[in-house]
Amino acid sequence: MLRALARIVSMTLRPESIDDAFDHFRNASAPLVRAQFGSLGILGAGNRESGFSFAISFWETRGDLERSNANPAVVEAMGGYAQWMAGPFLVESYTVMSGGLPEADAGDVRGRWLRTTSVAAPTERLEDVTAMFEERLEGARAASPACAGTLLLEPHIGQSVLALEFWSSRFALASWDAVAKIEDQRLFRAGSVDQPPVRDTLEVFGQY
Repeated sequence: MLRALARIVSMTLRPESIDDAFDHFRNASAPLVRAQFGSLGILGAGNRESGFSFAISFWETRGDLERSNANPAVVEAMGGYAQWMAGPFLVESYTVMSGGLPEADAGDVRGRWLRTTSVAAPTERLEDVTAMFEERLEGARAASPACAGTLLLEPHIGQSVLALEFWSSRFALASWDAVAKIEDQRLFRAGSVDQPPVRDTLEVFGQY
């Protein structure tokens, strides 16, 4: 299991500019993050249709994460995305509760896909919701060798649990999609959460 803290920087890019932003991630953001003390890696993913994209970086300690947030070079690299953005960006920090990243060879993750599922869990039900998501993610890993890894994240602020599934192909992700939808609906119908889980499918464009 990856024992770490995570920072997610999310933004909506103009779809016609998404490749330019992806190149900036590979050439500027990723090398800067990897050079920081306490960095355990970074992954970027995006939806070419909606433009929603995010970068998730992993850190050994909260102090490492916070120091990176204040690094002038990192702040400058973030400013480079402004020319391609369709709105403001959001920065959130999480604790990795379970799971791990898929293996990547020198950042080459072409053809990999990511499903994100987030749900707002009331404090008194957080433990139950977390257990249900851990069971679901374990089921995905056991059911298909195409599931290259999973992560379950708990935010430092708020109660929105975030589950990430990494797949070796979009076809494999779609094949498991029906099962995932049933599990999401079961969670909502059981009254464990007040709103249905929110899901998205993203193309992974770099892991370092």
